[in-house]
Amino acid sequence: MPGLSRCGKSGTAFAQDKMGVMGKVFLALAVLIILVIVGGGLFLAYAPSTAPAQKVEKVLPDARFPR
Repeated sequence: MPGLSRCGKSGTAFAQDKMGVMGKVFLALAVLIILVIVGGGLFLAYAPSTAPAQKVEKVLPDARFPR
């Protein structure tokens, strides 16, 4: 019987059944990582970001600027 495995299922159906728990865990982790990356990018793109503004005054000596 061409295309049948020992279990009597075709190759593609057998591969889909074989995904199992580890495959589902990997898929869930991959989706979670992608969602975290996309969410972080959206947060950085749309979150209000105001840099702290502070006036800086510093006196530079004339010796640093040769004439």
